[in-house]
Amino acid sequence: MRIALISDPMKMDYPESIQKIYEETRNSVANSIAAAIKNLDFEFEHLEATNNLDDKVKKFKPNLVFNRSNLENHKKGISFTPFLLDKLEIPYTGPDAKNCVIAFNKCLTKKILESLDIRTSKFVLIDDPTNIKIPDNMSYPLFIKPIMGGCSLGIEDQNLVFSRELCEANSKYLIEYIQQPVLVEEFLGGREFTVGIFGNDRPEALPILEFINHSEEAYQFRSFNSKMVAGKQEKISCPALLSKKEESEIVNLALKTYEAIGCRDYARIDIRNNDEGIPFVLEVNAFPSLIPGGSSFADMAETVGLSFTDLIKEILTIACKRNDIDIDNEIIKQIDINPDSRYINSNKHLLPL
Repeated sequence: MRIALISDPMKMDYPESIQKIYEETRNSVANSIAAAIKNLDFEFEHLEATNNLDDKVKKFKPNLVFNRSNLENHKKGISFTPFLLDKLEIPYTGPDAKNCVIAFNKCLTKKILESLDIRTSKFVLIDDPTNIKIPDNMSYPLFIKPIMGGCSLGIEDQNLVFSRELCEANSKYLIEYIQQPVLVEEFLGGREFTVGIFGNDRPEALPILEFINHSEEAYQFRSFNSKMVAGKQEKISCPALLSKKEESEIVNLALKTYEAIGCRDYARIDIRNNDEGIPFVLEVNAFPSLIPGGSSFADMAETVGLSFTDLIKEILTIACKRNDIDIDNEIIKQIDINPDSRYINSNKHLLPL
């Protein structure tokens, strides 16, 4: 079986202070996935979503693509790589061309959640640095972040603001610094969690992971620096210490979000409580970072006994099942898929609906 990993080319227009770190993380994810697929003894090739991707895909003729590309065709509002793969009738992991764009745009995600009464904090989109208007019904403190980008890109201490003047000034600065619109939303002051999800028809959640911040600051949040620079010192708890009721509420919120945004095969949903302990959706990660020992999705999988290679195997198997691909090799022999089971791989540690 031939499997291709498709990634977007490295953007070279990030500010110099974050370019190197972002590139290292991107390469670590690609190398980790590549190593795992090779460990499964599949024929493998890593392709970049450049202008000649069509030719490269046709030459390699993959049976399945592990897609990590969400390069957007702005005129059509779709993601280029899934659109191409659908056209070529080549199955792939992750969301389709339309939902790929939705999942990676924090504003589009929040609009859909809001329309479906799925809890997410009040927000406003700011796309013009010369015309910044904050609705009167939004309560301070407010939080500013780019509408696209992972790894807390563009998020630093000054993104938390306590006045209209600071909100306007910092929004203008961030738009010009990151070169994209920003989302301004009400800040959620409670505990922060992330939920890894597998599956399609009956998606299921991995154990909830909590990010623990031991700082004495009154308002705490994960920034680019705390996540990407000092990330090795970041404390986590998995499974998070929660009551059954709290756990159920967070899992159900994550599952509703996963399905509302059109995620497929796997994804990670970030959730944060307000000051009263009520969970709200922060954002959706349709292509969560996948690094053994260095990403929250891998940490959650490890909690239920999945090595990194097993994690990649799981994602491939779920995508194959969705596409009715019968893989007559070790990836099926080693994994017991019971279509009637409520647990992927009959793993009792996964959380049911």
